[in-house]
Amino acid sequence: MKCSGEEKTCSTSCRKAARIAVSTCLTDCGTRLSACMKTGCWDNGASRYCGLAKS
Repeated sequence: MKCSGEEKTCSTSCRKAARIAVSTCLTDCGTRLSACMKTGCWDNGASRYCGLAKS
């Protein structure tokens, strides 16, 4: 899996959930992508997993 794939999933989830502002959610996805590109780990708030391709 790739960091960019996780970011795409995150963005899709933002558009489906109406609990928080979409722009805030998308900003959070971008922050998570940036961290993933540096570490290879994705943290979705509930869990953290590593070994992702940094692309």
